[in-house]
Amino acid sequence: MAVVAFYAAVHLVNAYLWEVRRHAPPNHGNRTALVNADPTLHPRRREYERLLDRGFGARYVPGVRLPVQEVQNLIEIDLEAVRATVRTALGLTE
Repeated sequence: MAVVAFYAAVHLVNAYLWEVRRHAPPNHGNRTALVNADPTLHPRRREYERLLDRGFGARYVPGVRLPVQEVQNLIEIDLEAVRATVRTALGLTE
Protein backbone atom coordinates (compact mmCIF):
# COMPACT_ATOMS: atom_id res chain seq x y z
CA MET A 1 0.00 0.00 0.00
CA ALA A 2 2.94 2.37 0.54
CA VAL A 3 3.81 2.02 -3.14
CA VAL A 4 0.22 2.73 -4.16
CA ALA A 5 0.12 5.79 -1.87
CA PHE A 6 3.32 7.14 -3.41
CA TYR A 7 2.12 6.69 -6.97
CA ALA A 8 -1.20 8.33 -6.09
CA ALA A 9 0.86 11.33 -4.92
CA VAL A 10 2.86 11.21 -8.17
CA HIS A 11 -0.33 11.42 -10.21
CA LEU A 12 -1.67 14.28 -8.10
CA VAL A 13 1.56 16.25 -8.47
CA ASN A 14 1.68 15.48 -12.20
CA ALA A 15 -1.89 16.73 -12.60
CA TYR A 16 -1.05 19.97 -10.80
CA LEU A 17 2.15 20.51 -12.80
CA TRP A 18 0.36 19.86 -16.07
CA GLU A 19 -2.59 22.12 -15.31
CA VAL A 20 -0.47 24.97 -13.93
CA ARG A 21 2.76 24.74 -15.96
CA ARG A 22 1.89 22.44 -18.86
CA HIS A 23 4.90 20.40 -17.80
CA ALA A 24 5.13 16.62 -17.46
CA PRO A 25 8.13 15.68 -15.31
CA PRO A 26 10.27 13.05 -17.07
CA ASN A 27 11.38 11.31 -13.86
CA HIS A 28 11.09 11.21 -10.08
CA GLY A 29 14.11 13.46 -9.54
CA ASN A 30 12.68 16.21 -11.72
CA ARG A 31 9.28 15.91 -10.06
CA THR A 32 10.79 16.08 -6.56
CA ALA A 33 12.81 19.18 -7.52
CA LEU A 34 9.61 20.82 -8.76
CA VAL A 35 7.76 19.93 -5.55
CA ASN A 36 10.59 21.56 -3.60
CA ALA A 37 10.63 24.70 -5.78
CA ASP A 38 6.96 25.32 -6.46
CA PRO A 39 5.40 27.74 -3.94
CA THR A 40 2.13 25.78 -3.84
CA LEU A 41 3.69 22.32 -3.51
CA HIS A 42 6.64 23.32 -1.34
CA PRO A 43 4.63 23.19 1.92
CA ARG A 44 3.90 19.51 1.14
CA ARG A 45 7.52 18.60 0.36
CA ARG A 46 8.01 16.60 3.57
CA GLU A 47 4.87 14.56 3.02
CA TYR A 48 5.77 13.94 -0.62
CA GLU A 49 9.34 12.95 0.23
CA ARG A 50 8.12 10.61 2.99
CA LEU A 51 5.78 8.93 0.49
CA LEU A 52 8.66 8.69 -2.01
CA ASP A 53 11.05 7.25 0.56
CA ARG A 54 8.66 4.69 2.03
CA GLY A 55 7.20 3.75 -1.36
CA PHE A 56 10.62 3.14 -2.89
CA GLY A 57 11.75 1.20 0.17
CA ALA A 58 8.67 -1.00 0.06
CA ARG A 59 9.06 -1.60 -3.66
CA TYR A 60 12.80 -2.02 -4.12
CA VAL A 61 14.39 -3.02 -0.82
CA PRO A 62 14.05 -6.75 -0.19
CA GLY A 63 12.46 -7.60 3.12
CA VAL A 64 11.14 -4.12 3.89
CA ARG A 65 7.79 -4.37 5.62
CA LEU A 66 6.27 -1.20 6.97
CA PRO A 67 4.15 -1.30 10.12
CA VAL A 68 0.42 -1.05 9.46
CA GLN A 69 0.16 2.20 11.43
CA GLU A 70 2.93 3.80 9.34
CA VAL A 71 1.18 2.84 6.11
CA GLN A 72 -2.10 4.16 7.47
CA ASN A 73 -0.38 7.46 8.32
CA LEU A 74 1.12 7.64 4.82
CA ILE A 75 -2.36 7.38 3.36
CA GLU A 76 -4.41 9.35 5.86
CA ILE A 77 -1.92 12.12 6.64
CA ASP A 78 0.77 12.44 3.96
CA LEU A 79 -1.20 11.50 0.85
CA GLU A 80 -4.23 13.41 2.10
CA ALA A 81 -2.11 16.56 2.59
CA VAL A 82 -0.80 16.33 -0.98
CA ARG A 83 -4.29 15.60 -2.32
CA ALA A 84 -5.90 18.51 -0.47
CA THR A 85 -3.18 20.94 -1.58
CA VAL A 86 -3.47 19.96 -5.24
CA ARG A 87 -7.27 20.00 -5.25
CA THR A 88 -7.35 23.42 -3.61
CA ALA A 89 -4.73 24.79 -5.99
CA LEU A 90 -6.74 23.55 -8.96
CA GLY A 91 -9.98 24.99 -7.60
CA LEU A 92 -11.61 21.60 -7.13
CA THR A 93 -14.21 21.25 -4.44
CA GLU A 94 -15.16 18.13 -2.53
